Amino acid sequence: MRRLRTGLFTCALLAGLEAPAPAQETTSPASCWTGRLQAGNVPLRAVLEVAPEAAGANGLLHILAGKISTDSITDWREQGDSVFFTIQGEKLTKFAGLRTDSTHLKGMVERTGLRYALELERTDRHTAVETRALGTFEGTLNAGIDLKLVFKLETAPCGLLTGKMDSPSQGSTDLPLTDAAASGDSLYVGLSYINGSFRGTVSEDGDTITGIWHQAGRDFPELVLTRIDSTPGYTRPQDPVPPFPYDEEDVEYPNDAAGITLAGTLTLPRTGAPHPVVILISGSGAQDRNETLMGHRPFLVIADYLTRRGMAVLRYDDRGVGGSGGNTLQATLQDVATDVAAAIRFLKNRKDIDTTRIGLIGHSEGGWVAPIVASSSPDVAFIVMLAGPGVSGEDILYSQQEAILRATGVGEDVIKLNRIVNGAIFEVIKSEPDNKRARSRIDSALVALKEQFKGKQRIVYDSIFDQLNSDAAEQNLSLTLTPWFRYLLQYDPRPVLEKVKIPVLALNGEKDLQVLPDLNLKAVGQALTKGGNTHHKEVKLPGLNHLFQTANRGTLDEYGSIEETFSPAALKLIGDWIEEVTGGAQ
Repeated sequence: MRRLRTGLFTCALLAGLEAPAPAQETTSPASCWTGRLQAGNVPLRAVLEVAPEAAGANGLLHILAGKISTDSITDWREQGDSVFFTIQGEKLTKFAGLRTDSTHLKGMVERTGLRYALELERTDRHTAVETRALGTFEGTLNAGIDLKLVFKLETAPCGLLTGKMDSPSQGSTDLPLTDAAASGDSLYVGLSYINGSFRGTVSEDGDTITGIWHQAGRDFPELVLTRIDSTPGYTRPQDPVPPFPYDEEDVEYPNDAAGITLAGTLTLPRTGAPHPVVILISGSGAQDRNETLMGHRPFLVIADYLTRRGMAVLRYDDRGVGGSGGNTLQATLQDVATDVAAAIRFLKNRKDIDTTRIGLIGHSEGGWVAPIVASSSPDVAFIVMLAGPGVSGEDILYSQQEAILRATGVGEDVIKLNRIVNGAIFEVIKSEPDNKRARSRIDSALVALKEQFKGKQRIVYDSIFDQLNSDAAEQNLSLTLTPWFRYLLQYDPRPVLEKVKIPVLALNGEKDLQVLPDLNLKAVGQALTKGGNTHHKEVKLPGLNHLFQTANRGTLDEYGSIEETFSPAALKLIGDWIEEVTGGAQ
């Protein structure tokens, strides 16, 4: 489960626009339009090049994210202030919007049933930006701990500057810049979705850039970036390397209840069929089949280990990720449970799977989902909960935030006020189902809280209030008003755990700051015992964090800097326990 920050968020979207057959088509003049495509929490920079033709106007749409992707524009049509066109990419995409004036275009891109806001502004820039800062630069940011940062800058269509940032210490690569500009020896880059930016001066020889990194209202010590020849490679020593002593099969299967198809990978031992099988269920957020996070691929490592021990393993992309349809943020825990049920139905139709030995391994939020499925399905034979919560979503959020803030040296006065602020926000979310009214009520509640504090408390609250009004915090509030978060906030797993009668292994890392081990292992064990389950085991693993890495402090900033992806001792414990309850490969 990822730590969530909350804040104020407002937006307006144009929806429901259809493209009528216009009485008279007009031709748009050749031009460049630059702006933003809002994809989830990340506002991706977009460039639209429009070129006139005899019958309408065609052009190119470039998305500047990670790499520059380019799709063709066809069927440009205008009727009054309305504009429509088709994007001929891998999947057919439609745009419908309005010219708010002669230089602004605002509308919605629709692709595979999902809609994204696209706003563009006309620009006359066509020549490439002139700067000595093109290329790859590396430096170390002093942020309490040393964080290596890598900036990769290049020219983009219509003469723009674009690029990406890596944070190898945190395992993050190819983070798209949402802003980039250069003039003379000055450089500015921004990543609005993490509320971060860098402003620097380029040396005369173009080999160094010296400036200040600014994030969440704070300026950090001077950052010196030095030109390097190529991007450093990032490897994880536990990532399995082919050839493998087992078979891999890319699979797809339907979730008819949701009207979507899910895609994943099934690994199968080459002997001993029919095999016991494990389905891996990821934590919160839109995860791929490997549960990739900060350069680590824990589900790939787990699948490799268990398959080598004679077990089949199915791991799949979450809704809206990779080859899977749907939208994660619109799916509640109950919805995700139907995805797991669909995986079970798929496996039951295979002759190489032992349908009496189907198990579930759920990590973090997946540790909530696994018991939901098992409590209503006779096909589940066992469960492994990896940092699976045993208390309500609201209690998880409170406890994880306090633990993380305390571990990073934040004072108790700030921790206490953060709890009060989140409590006020959560109360609105729980009581107000309408998102528009909820935003208004949250705004009013935070202003009302302001009046309750005096002196030092008021100074601390003003600092929190300012952060809540940052762009990054506003984007996070949009997550709290999704069906996924609304359900999670009020979900209590204990009544469901009481219904689970099959063997359960619950593991937590001793240094887990996101799902606290003592609080949650105790709650899981008590609920299972109360329900009459006599075959369960709860284990707190020394020295491990939320990702089951051997950690120093357990803080989130360590995840990417640790080479280990998943503790070998934890892998062995899981494998031994599954063999014990299933009888192993036969």
